[in-house]
Amino acid sequence: MSESEPTPPTPTPSSAPAASSSSPGATSSARTSLKATKPRPPVVGRMVYVVVVVILLWVAALTIPMSNGFLYGGASGASVVMLVYIALIVAKRRGYETFVVRELEKRGDERDRAASQRAWALTGVVGFFGNVVVGAVGAFGGSMKLALVVVLWLQLVSFIGGNIYFNRTM
Repeated sequence: MSESEPTPPTPTPSSAPAASSSSPGATSSARTSLKATKPRPPVVGRMVYVVVVVILLWVAALTIPMSNGFLYGGASGASVVMLVYIALIVAKRRGYETFVVRELEKRGDERDRAASQRAWALTGVVGFFGNVVVGAVGAFGGSMKLALVVVLWLQLVSFIGGNIYFNRTM
């Protein structure tokens, strides 16, 4: 080497970790070490946990007298979650990124925004015509409270169903 050729800079202790972490192998080894430090029970073990919780909730709901039905609601909700979990395992869809995951992490793209906008539009149409029906029910002396509950549930179902439908078709 002659004096006119520049010598490569030697890394300082503070820049050495930054330079080594920019290589692709470093990030994969870091991910591997994170997975190694946090062991997860096997799928069968997690399914057993869910089934045990559901059984305990149903036992509590059937043995503890509560007038408001809180335990019945918890047990039935946990049963629904268990059935969805089993359906996802059977369909081998666990771990896939869905529009729900992208929405929760605020990583939605224009397709997700368009699907959400259409679902809200559908909910608005259902609400508009539902409130027309509620007005007619009230005009003829019917129970408006029941009609409003039905309309609100229809709006909820139309929003969730519309979101699922539009995200699958777009």
